[in-house]
Amino acid sequence: MKYKAGTILLIRNFKLPTCYKDKLFIVIGNTDKEVELFAITTSQIYFNAPVKKGLICDNGISVYCFPANLKIGEKGFSFDKDTFISHRSSIFEFNEDFLMQCDIKVMDILKREELYDLIYSLYRHSELKRKYKRILENILWRMNH
Repeated sequence: MKYKAGTILLIRNFKLPTCYKDKLFIVIGNTDKEVELFAITTSQIYFNAPVKKGLICDNGISVYCFPANLKIGEKGFSFDKDTFISHRSSIFEFNEDFLMQCDIKVMDILKREELYDLIYSLYRHSELKRKYKRILENILWRMNH
């Protein structure tokens, strides 16, 4: 695995469906096929509930939230805006060939408890594919042993 779980990465000019944009990702683990799992972040709010750290559920939407300016990185990284990871559509699989073609800047590494809370939230509350659930379960098990 090229990046340690919890690494916060800025991928410049990431191709989204409608444009290229600088995007922040958090590495959450890897598969057996040398593919890394990344969670994409967004500052777009798609719910009416108050913003708070951790799990937010509202109107059938569930997200994990990192409030603005909360120091979540080992070196003090925080997001400038309230930032969310959707439980429905946040996980991307990237292989080493793809990552080598990207313009990537390592921003920091999530504090261990922040990483655990994020992965547990994705595992418990997401509508992810079954294969991701198993991978996240294995990551959680390793973190506890």
